Amino acid sequence: MVFENNLFRHNSPVRTWGTLLYKGGLKNITFRANTVTGHPAVKWTGAESAVCIRIGRNPPMGNLAFYNNIWCDPTGRMPRFSISRPKTFVADVKLTLENNLYWNAGIPIPCDPQDVLAPDRDPKKLIADPRIDNLLENVTLPRWDPAKGSFLSDRKSIREEFERLVRRYAAPASGSPVIGAADAANMPADDILGNPRNRSPDIGCFERQN
Repeated sequence: MVFENNLFRHNSPVRTWGTLLYKGGLKNITFRANTVTGHPAVKWTGAESAVCIRIGRNPPMGNLAFYNNIWCDPTGRMPRFSISRPKTFVADVKLTLENNLYWNAGIPIPCDPQDVLAPDRDPKKLIADPRIDNLLENVTLPRWDPAKGSFLSDRKSIREEFERLVRRYAAPASGSPVIGAADAANMPADDILGNPRNRSPDIGCFERQN
């Protein structure tokens, strides 16, 4: 299973486990070319990227991969990066964290030493400001206003509203370190808007077009 070309924007006070919750004997899952901004309001123990848990007689997990994603919180308040204790996974399992960008406003990202999925285990990690719009306040939400006959942003169609959010919050500015920095071998052929990727694609869900 592959999750790709998604924009995750954490600006809700509703408490969750984090961006991803993996439970049970999952295997062969790839999370690539996604953009995650802000920090989830985690409940109990939660994580910025993935919570991997094994409960009761659940079989262990195997073969999880994270490629070419942006993990960015401009406030520097990321929670623990992942919950990924070794006992959750098959012995000698292949777990890959490679060529991702991490940014917590220059502050070290909290990690537990026992977690298998941690930025320090990414051999091609990029620690830098991705230069995307990270403002978490005053976000115009994609809500329909029946009185206006449009979304709150004045867009008339769901496609227009979708493109507005993507271009506002996922597009890297000129000079961003994500431009041309992705590992092309682990990228989809197009981006979140359906535009083709360049020969040297950009990290994250959005591809700047020449």
